[in-house]
Order: sequence, then C-alpha cells, then structure tokens
Amino acid sequence: MILSIIIVSYNTRILLSSLLKSLHNFTFSDKRAHDCEIIVIDNASKDGSAEMIRKDFPRVIFRKNRTNLGFGPANNQGLKMAKGKYILLLNSDTGIIDNTIWGNIKILEDETIIGVAAPRLINPDGSDQSSYGYFPNLFKVICWMLFIDDIPFFIKSIKPYHITHPEKERIVNPDWVTGACMFIRKDVLEKSGFFDRKIFMYGEEIELCYRIKKKGYNIIYNPSTKVLHHKGASSQNQEAGLVEEFVFIKYFFKKYKAPWETKILNLILPVGVLLRVLLFGIIWKDKKKAHIYEKIAETIGR
Repeated sequence: MILSIIIVSYNTRILLSSLLKSLHNFTFSDKRAHDCEIIVIDNASKDGSAEMIRKDFPRVIFRKNRTNLGFGPANNQGLKMAKGKYILLLNSDTGIIDNTIWGNIKILEDETIIGVAAPRLINPDGSDQSSYGYFPNLFKVICWMLFIDDIPFFIKSIKPYHITHPEKERIVNPDWVTGACMFIRKDVLEKSGFFDRKIFMYGEEIELCYRIKKKGYNIIYNPSTKVLHHKGASSQNQEAGLVEEFVFIKYFFKKYKAPWETKILNLILPVGVLLRVLLFGIIWKDKKKAHIYEKIAETIGR
C-alpha cells in the first residue's frame, strides 16, 4: 500500500465530514489513490462523529477511544494500524488543495534523505499560518520571549523557534513542521520511534522531528503545495495552546538539554512571561492576552 492517511478527531464532526468527503472523492478519482487507506482515530468525541463515520464512510478504518488520549498517543494508534509506505498525518479541520498529496509524496520518493515533507498552511481568509521553525535553545527562547524573532531583519540570522512570516515560494529546510499536515516515510518512523506519549498536546511534532533529524533525515517545507487549516481561534483554544507551549519547552529542555541550560531556562521563562503580562496589559491594552499570560505564570511556577 502506498499511503495511509491518519486523522485524529475530537468534536469536529462537521469539519471532519467535509474532509472525509474530499478524501473519498480523491480516492475514487485518482487511480494512484486506489492504493490508499484512511484511518480515523476519535478521541472520545460527543458530537456524533462516530455515528457519522459509521453511516457515511464505511470504508474508513475507524477507532473510537473511551477517553481523550491527546494528539500524539492517538496518532500512535493509527500508526500501528497503518500499512502504507508513506504516512499522511492530517488534522480533522483541514482541507486538501490541488496537488498537495502527490506533490509531497514525490519529494519523499525522489529524495530518500528527506524524512518529512509539509505543505504551506492557509487560513480561511487566504493568509499564511505559522507552520514551521527551528528547535528551541536558550538564545531562540530569549528572542521569542522578547519578540525579536518577529523582526524581519533578524529572521535569517536567528532562525527563530517559530517562523511568523513563512516562505511562499522557496522550499525550506526547517527543523520542524506542524503536525496539522505531515507527510512521513513509514520506515523513518520505524527508526525514530512514534510520538512521545508523555506529551498530551502541543510540541509533540517538534519532539518527533528532533528524533527524526537525529537519525540523519531532513525536514522539508514545500510551499508549492497548500492545505486549508481552520485553526481554532477561540480564546479557550488560544489559552490552552499557549499554556501547553510553555509546558512543552520546559519538557523539551529537561529531556534533551544539559541541566545547566534547564536551570537558566527556568529563570528566563518567568521573566519573559511577566514582560508579556505588562506589555499586553498596560502597553497594548489586550486584557485577554494579559490574563492568559498570568495563567501561564501560575502554571510554569508550579
């Protein structure tokens, strides 16, 4: 089998249905796609997702969890079931555009040194999403906390943790790409291992890319291919994402960095968070963001 498409879903029935319809049409309209399978792992959704899949998409390989296991562990379930030579990890709130699937598989086929390929992510309004970056170290974390990596002049020299102005034409070799849409060779995953089960949400793809690069493979961001991503924009999603981002950075340093680096990080983060509380609360008058960073200060101080 050439391709296994793995989708993890949590209470996204309407978006998931739309995605599965487009993938269903894709597998019937393209002869190459006849050798594909679609695997959906549902993380205990309560919105009727399971009933919808069983009724409307009987060919989909489906598994429903009793509890929400998180993004990484649920993807691991799908990876264990997958039979494809290539894996496409795809968020349920995405939409495939044009030649995205075969454009990225071709890259993996042509260059065996490439372990992961990812497309350009587009917001519903047509703007670009931040979807790749470079592994965090002390310098990058400081630049990130002080917003230095948002200054276009410094981007090339710093190689920021998050790229806020993604490339629109040129193929890039970043350290990591977002897990919303990742094409991975199955044999690479068998060498690097699957997702870290200790990471519930946020950063699991960064940690996975770290191990893949340690095995000698390259990560590719391919902006000539595109995926629409309905990224959660509610204040609740923003808060959870930002909190988990700081939790992940501490975990990443503890797992991969020297103890002295982790100690310095634990000094840097509270200062940076306090600075953001002041900037958002007093200077920029964004009380919601300031409140989020107040919660982050409580979380990382535990």
